[in-house]
Amino acid sequence: MTDLRMEATIFFAPYLPNALRQALDYAGNDGFVASMPQLLHARVQADYDNIIWNTWFTSNTEESVVTTPAGNRVIVAVHGGGIYATPDRFEKSHRASVNRSSPEGYTGQYAGKISEKEAHDVLEGKLPDGTEIPVYCFDEFKRGVANLPMRYGVVLDFELARKSTRGYDPFDVLKDEPNFIVRAGGVETAAAYLDKAKDRHNTKVMGNWHPYNRIDADQPQTRVPFLAGNEGGVGTEEDDDDLYGYDGEYGMGGDATLGGMARYVAIAPRDVSTSLRNLEFGLWCSRAAECSMTWRQPALACSPARCYRRKSCKPGWWRRSSLNRMPRSRCGEPCDTRVTMASWHRCRNYCTPG
Repeated sequence: MTDLRMEATIFFAPYLPNALRQALDYAGNDGFVASMPQLLHARVQADYDNIIWNTWFTSNTEESVVTTPAGNRVIVAVHGGGIYATPDRFEKSHRASVNRSSPEGYTGQYAGKISEKEAHDVLEGKLPDGTEIPVYCFDEFKRGVANLPMRYGVVLDFELARKSTRGYDPFDVLKDEPNFIVRAGGVETAAAYLDKAKDRHNTKVMGNWHPYNRIDADQPQTRVPFLAGNEGGVGTEEDDDDLYGYDGEYGMGGDATLGGMARYVAIAPRDVSTSLRNLEFGLWCSRAAECSMTWRQPALACSPARCYRRKSCKPGWWRRSSLNRMPRSRCGEPCDTRVTMASWHRCRNYCTPG
């Protein structure tokens, strides 16, 4: 019997378009790639030891600097995929001329250049894939919009965004900070995330970054905000440029380049009755509860050339571990030296044996 459930999967690649392509393929027509509000919502719902809190993520959100027909500069944020909704659009920028006078490619600070048509269209909620989305002005959005769709835009005055602080701010300040409210998907969702983030280590401040003090606002351009994270949330309050990187816990960044690594989350319905994910494969060591070693795998056959306890091996247990960690048994003795680059190890201290 079919049992459809929404399942999330992480897609990482050293080249952003490849990660996005994989994420979109997984999402298909019935799923989606997580925007910044969706990533924050997932963190609010999750325990702190969940992977969603312990690494960084690329959002399916973009922020474009646009000049309106009346000559006003604004930021148009789109959640759920906007101008840069496809891998091909990222690659168009990546493969364009590096000449700064080129209408395509990157700006001098590695934002993606967009055309005047793309800029004016997104201001009206018209996207390159033919989709039309609702676009809300910031004042309306801050007051609250009921039943927000998955894909929508928010227009924020450029000067208001530029004058917002760039760096580490107290949580109460961020709850009323325009850039953060837009990125979080509203006042209530922003407050919920900030309260959860604050309680993690009882910290006082969090990072929130933007590039608007140092760009040429006359050049239409787009960036993708990232959600920072590392294992354990190390360095959450440290205002140190050395911690501002892929593994730095700097809060939320909006001034990253478009040409680097990416880690997206895609969510799609999957039939769990046909999935391997939650199956029990069993056949573990009978004394597994007493042994600190994990990922134990039974050998299909003894290997007399490698097993110095071959006389007592029934049938023999081998353990696979990463190349940068030597496994240890409960007694603390290290396993024997590495055998091959596939990192198969023998343990001196068998469980039964093991």
